[in-house]
Amino acid sequence: MTRAHVSSLTLLVCLPLVGQQTSQSHAVESPLSAAGTAKPNIILVMADDLDVNSMNAAVAAGFMPNVKKYLIDSGTTFTNFFASDSFCCPSRATFFTGQYPHNHGVTDHIAPWNIVAFKDANTLPIWLQEAGYRTALMGKYLNAYGLVDMNKDGVVDHADAVYIPPGWNDWAAMQSGYNQYNYTLSVNGTLETHGQAPEDYQTDVLRKKAVAFIQKTAAPFFLEVTPTAPHIELTSPTWPPITYPDMWKLTVRPAPRHLGTVNLTVPQGPAFNEANISDKSWINQMNIPLLTDVDLANLQSQYNDRIGSFRAIDDLVGAVFQAVQTKGQWNNTIFMFTSDNGYLLGEHRLSGKEALYEESIRIPLYVRRGSQSTPQVSSAFLNMNDMAPTIAQFAGAVPGLATDGTSFIPLFQNPGTPWRYRVAIEHWDHGAPGSTFYIPEYHGVRTSPSDAATPNMVFATYIQGSVEWYDLASDPYQLDSLQSSTVPARVQQRQKLQSSAVALRGCSGPTCHTLEFQK
Repeated sequence: MTRAHVSSLTLLVCLPLVGQQTSQSHAVESPLSAAGTAKPNIILVMADDLDVNSMNAAVAAGFMPNVKKYLIDSGTTFTNFFASDSFCCPSRATFFTGQYPHNHGVTDHIAPWNIVAFKDANTLPIWLQEAGYRTALMGKYLNAYGLVDMNKDGVVDHADAVYIPPGWNDWAAMQSGYNQYNYTLSVNGTLETHGQAPEDYQTDVLRKKAVAFIQKTAAPFFLEVTPTAPHIELTSPTWPPITYPDMWKLTVRPAPRHLGTVNLTVPQGPAFNEANISDKSWINQMNIPLLTDVDLANLQSQYNDRIGSFRAIDDLVGAVFQAVQTKGQWNNTIFMFTSDNGYLLGEHRLSGKEALYEESIRIPLYVRRGSQSTPQVSSAFLNMNDMAPTIAQFAGAVPGLATDGTSFIPLFQNPGTPWRYRVAIEHWDHGAPGSTFYIPEYHGVRTSPSDAATPNMVFATYIQGSVEWYDLASDPYQLDSLQSSTVPARVQQRQKLQSSAVALRGCSGPTCHTLEFQK
């Protein structure tokens, strides 16, 4: 596909009314530069495993004052933002490409389906550089970064450890990346080792590097900061061979100044430690038991540690905003805050992500544009595919790929703009050697409340043939799957959902847009 063809597709997906044809192929103009101002700086903070419920609890308890002040009270909150695949490596690859995992090919965190499968020669930072941006990444990149044959020369050596992917001017990426202390950063061609002193706390180190980049870099710039908090700390980049109950014993350490400052009770809604999981065949097959008192105690401790780790991320957000303000770029900077996926904390007896349940696939998204000072809320259905085309349009950049996602810039002008009716949800299981718990492969669809035939539903078929299907209007906690229903109206809905899921699984670029936006 030529760049001219890609440009036409990009302009098409940025229109408020999806599906209209256009023959335009000129460069996209940034919405903030249209009035003659400079191109906007763009800053993205992406947490790891941050679920909406925990985020809301932390904000309500006063533990995220900077996020509340600068993003919630002065920005746009998107309440229906979903991970295409609720798994870190596939989701981050989706962020960089605007494509579903079934198109970009990164479908796991283990080789050869992790960074080994990632095509880094045509991604968001390259598009931004071509539009005149200086780019920086501080923090987590993709799983196994620097530990595999990054430069494709047939050997794994020091050159791979310090490899800088195309498109990045400033680079400080985590190797392994799941420790708050005793880790290594690959910094612009050299390895930087950090120990266990208080000043080595990972989120704080990334905060300082982000501020330094802002201070030294001329506009326009794109800065992505990706701390691994609140992801539990691991000693290797691959999932360890542990028994499932041991999951609760793992945790993430808050910064020293935040130790012991959080004392909240883990929410225990109707789905928590679900008593009857007979409708969830794959969980039954894994023989996952009810949580014991020991499990609950470990979970409670983990929950407070997770929220404690948010506090350093909030400090990072505040420092970055202050650096932008000091530099006089306050009104010409777009700030985004999100996570790569959500997280389950005892719902349906589970700890972690990857599953099709709301706690796992739904993620926070806040966006503040320039001088925006009043809060907005949008309930439009978005997914991670939309981030790359949206950022590209903000920058006046042209994606080099036919993105599956759609720029959601029209929603800022009118939060009530009619939007998509469904998104695909998908997950692969390539097997984790030694692991006793792994969520099986599934492919499905999550529909919006405005989908006329199948409103507000989630449906998926697992690789072994079983189905899960929930009507979230009547069953918001996903307690009773409808796959066995013989009610005629439900049978018709199942056929519709099955058809949508199959079609979305094979979609690409404009076909995704058509399938998602058609009534």
